[in-house]
Amino acid sequence: MYLDRAYSFRDTLSVVVEYFVSNPRKGLYFIQPDSAYPDKPYQIWSQGQPEYNHYWFPCYDFPNDKATSEVIATVNKNFVVISNGKLLSVKEDRKRGLKTYHWFMDKPHSSYLISIVAGEYVKLQDYYLDIPLEYYVYKTNAKYAKLSFEKTPEIMKFFSEKIGYKYPYNKYAQTIVEDFIYGGMENITATTLTSTTIHDERAHLDVSSDGLVAHEMAHQWWGDLLTCRSWEHTWLNEGFATYFTALYFEYARGKDEFQYSVYNMQRTAKFADMSDKKPTVWNRYFDPTDLFGPHIYQRGGAILNMIRFILGDELFWKAINYYARKYEYQNVETNDFKIAIEEATGYNLKWFFDQWLYKAGYPIFEVSYVYNDTTKTLRLTVEQIQVADSLTPEVFKTPVDVEITTKESSKTYRIFISERKQTFDFSVNSKPLMVIFDKGNWILKDLFFEKSKDELIYQALNASEMIDRLWAVQELGRMVDKKDVVDVMMKLIKSGEFYAVRQEAINNLGKLKDESTARFLIDVFKNEQDSKVRRSIVEALKEFKFDFVAKFLAEVIENDKSYYVIASAVNSLALIDSVNRMSVIKNALAMDSHQEIIRTTALRRLSDFKNTKYEKEAIDILKKYSVRGNHPSVRITAISTLSIFADKEPSIKDFIFGMVNTPEFIVRMVIYNVLGDIGDQEVLNYLKLAEKKELDGRMLQAIWDAIARLERKLKG
Repeated sequence: MYLDRAYSFRDTLSVVVEYFVSNPRKGLYFIQPDSAYPDKPYQIWSQGQPEYNHYWFPCYDFPNDKATSEVIATVNKNFVVISNGKLLSVKEDRKRGLKTYHWFMDKPHSSYLISIVAGEYVKLQDYYLDIPLEYYVYKTNAKYAKLSFEKTPEIMKFFSEKIGYKYPYNKYAQTIVEDFIYGGMENITATTLTSTTIHDERAHLDVSSDGLVAHEMAHQWWGDLLTCRSWEHTWLNEGFATYFTALYFEYARGKDEFQYSVYNMQRTAKFADMSDKKPTVWNRYFDPTDLFGPHIYQRGGAILNMIRFILGDELFWKAINYYARKYEYQNVETNDFKIAIEEATGYNLKWFFDQWLYKAGYPIFEVSYVYNDTTKTLRLTVEQIQVADSLTPEVFKTPVDVEITTKESSKTYRIFISERKQTFDFSVNSKPLMVIFDKGNWILKDLFFEKSKDELIYQALNASEMIDRLWAVQELGRMVDKKDVVDVMMKLIKSGEFYAVRQEAINNLGKLKDESTARFLIDVFKNEQDSKVRRSIVEALKEFKFDFVAKFLAEVIENDKSYYVIASAVNSLALIDSVNRMSVIKNALAMDSHQEIIRTTALRRLSDFKNTKYEKEAIDILKKYSVRGNHPSVRITAISTLSIFADKEPSIKDFIFGMVNTPEFIVRMVIYNVLGDIGDQEVLNYLKLAEKKELDGRMLQAIWDAIARLERKLKG
C-alpha cells in the first residue's frame, strides 16, 4: 500500500482490508464426521493464542496492542455462532437457509482473544447479578451440563469480590467443542472448552470441571483485562489464573484443599526444573508455545503464594486490587506488577522478583536443631545446599515461619534467611515436642530435616496445618516397619483426616505386603465414601498377592460406582493375578467409562506380556485399539504401549509410521514422540520433512525431540 503523502505519528489513518481465505493452515478449525467417527458433529472453532488468528483474518497478531472488534458470520440456519461481546443481531435468509450473526466487543483487547465457534448448540442460561452467563452444549449432553457449570456464578462472585473489581464485561459464555487442542481458552467474554469437561453423575464422583471453569474465568481479569505485553511475561496471565484457581478452592473447599493445590504446584514446578531449568520471565524461545509450561503456570502460582506470605492477606489483596485498577484494559510487564505492589503497600520486592522471576531453580534447605536443656535454648541451623549456577542463586532470600511446640505452649517465629548458612537461637520453656520449618509450606523448596520417629509421629497427629501433617506422614514412610508407625498410619486412615493425608498413609501401609494389613485396608474400603481414598486402597493392594485380595478386587470391578476406582482395581488385579491377567484385561476392555479410564488402564497392562506366550495376542489387541475410530485417549495409550514391543517385532514400527498423518492433533504428536524411540533412517527423513509442514509449536517440539533421539540412536 502506498500513501499519498508522509504522515506523522500524530495522524490517525483508517485502513480497510479485503481478504479471502478458504483453507487456513492454523487458527480456524473445521470439524466434521468421517468414516472413522461418523457421529462427530459439524463445527467451526478458532484458537488464537498465542499468534494464530492472523491465519484466518488480517490482524496485528501480538499481545502488546488492544482494540475493539466485530465478528460477522454467516452459517447454516441450524448453526449457532458464539463470539465475543454483545450479539447485535441475527438475520435469517430463509431462501438460502442461512443465518448471519453480528457480534461486537466494545472493550479493547488483544487480537489473540478474538474467537468464533459455530455449530449446533443448546444454550443454557444463568446469571451472576445482571451479567448473563451462557453455556453452549450439545442437545445430547445438556442434562449433564449443570455438573460442569453450576459453580460459574459462585466463581464469578468470588473473583469479583476478592479482586475488588466486578467482572468487567457484558456477558460470559462457555462453549464446548470437539477435538479441542487445549483444555480451555479464555477468549474475551467467550471461553472455549473441550467437550470432555461434560461428564455424568457417575464420573462426578471423581471428576470436577470447577478447576477448569475457575482457571478460564480468572483469565477474564488476568490475561484479558490486563494482558502481558509480550509472551516472556505470560506468567502474569497463566500464573495468576493458576493461583486464583487455588484461591477459589480455598474459598469453596477449605484451607486444606488450598494447601494441597499449592503443594502440587510446587511439586510440578520442581519436577520441570530438573529437565528444563529456566526463569519464569524468559524471552529465549523459538515459538511462544515453548513458554507455556510449568515454569509459568505452577511456578508462577507458587510465586504469587510467596508474595501473599510476605505481604499478608490484607496487603496482598490491596496490591491485587490496585494492580487491576491501575492497568485495566492495558498491557503489563512483570515490573508493572512489582511497581503496583510497591505503590499499594510500600513494600519494595525487587530482591524477591530478581531471584524468583528473573532467575531459575529453588532453594534446597538442610535444617537441623539442637536443644540445650541447661539454657532452655533451641539453636536452629539452616543451610541452603542447591548448586548455584548462572541461573540459580547461591542464596534465596526469604522469610520463613518456624513453629516450636513444647508441652507448655506452641509459638511461631518469623525468621529471615539471607545467607548460605545461618543459625537462629530461640528461648523455649522445655524440650520441644515438634519443630516445623516453613509452617504451612509457603516456600517453593526442597527440605531435608532429619527428625526422630517420635517427633514425626507427634507432628503427623498434632500439627495445626494439614500440609505439615502430610510432610510428617511422608517422612514416616521410611519407618513403616515399626509397629508404632503402623498404628499411627492405621489411626490416620480411619480418621476424618484430609484425604491426601489418608492417601499417603495408605501408600505407606502398601509397603508391608502382609495379610493383616491387606484385611485392614479392605475393611476400611467397605465403609469408605470418598472415592479418592477408595482408589488409593485398591492401588495399594497391588502389593498384596493373596487370593482373598484378588477376589475382593474382582468384586470392586464388578460393583463399584466409581470409574476411577474400577480402573485402579483392574490395574492391581492384573498385577497380582498373573494366571488370569489376560482375562482381567479383556473384561476391562469391554467396559465403557469416563474418558476411557478403564480401557486405557487395561491397555497399559498389556506391556506385562512382553516375552511371554501372550505377546502376539497383546500386540494384536494394541493394534486394534491404535487405529482411527477409537477414542483419542485409547489410541494414545495403545500406540505408546505398542511401541514397547517394537524391538522384538520390527513391523510395529511400520504400523505406527503408517498412522503418522492421522488428523487428530494429540494422537499425531504422540506418534511423533514414539517414532523418536523406535524409528529408523526412513522415519528420520520423514520427520525432517514433517517439521516443515507442521505449524504448532508443541508439535514442532515433539518432532525436534524425536529427531534428536533418532540421530543419537543411528550414530550408535
